[in-house]
Amino acid sequence: MKDSSQNIPVTHNIVKSYEYKDVTETINITAPEGGDFVDNQTKEHKSSEIIPVKLQVARLVTTDEFTGEVTPAGDWKANTVDDSTKQLLTEFPERSLPTFKGYTPQTDKGTITDGKLSSFPLIKNGQPVQDFLVQIPRLLQLHVQLLPLPATHQTSALMVNHLLPVHLLTSLLTVKLYQMDNRSMPKAKFWMLRVK
Repeated sequence: MKDSSQNIPVTHNIVKSYEYKDVTETINITAPEGGDFVDNQTKEHKSSEIIPVKLQVARLVTTDEFTGEVTPAGDWKANTVDDSTKQLLTEFPERSLPTFKGYTPQTDKGTITDGKLSSFPLIKNGQPVQDFLVQIPRLLQLHVQLLPLPATHQTSALMVNHLLPVHLLTSLLTVKLYQMDNRSMPKAKFWMLRVK
């Protein structure tokens, strides 16, 4: 027999699978100085609390078993099921916050409405968001009254509401009163400041 040859075409074996990624929202709640709040689950009194909320996303990928190359074959989608609704969580849900009389919660991310921290999207522009931290300090709510002495029928009480951190109270109030005195306050010989 003579030597012979033939071409046998081969292709790389491509395997489909899913890629998973966890995204964590960390909520840091701080009570006013000297204050505390009750944990809803443990009933424990706390001055601060760190709450991690972890959600998962997944997407279909293909893997070339010869080269090891992984190629996305689908979009990122939510992959965490809510225990109560049995629905996929496509965003970090809103959360009720503890309340403190005379104090207003602030946040560096999202919004707080009616004592609830707003929800946050899990996927933006087709990509899962990065892990992020939400700080929620408490600001002292002050009611400041400036009353002219003696009061006349031409001058009425001026009511101003301020939200000020306690450690900045003195300096910010001084600046605010100075600006008002030079720009908008009616003329009067004496003024009384009442903070409650």
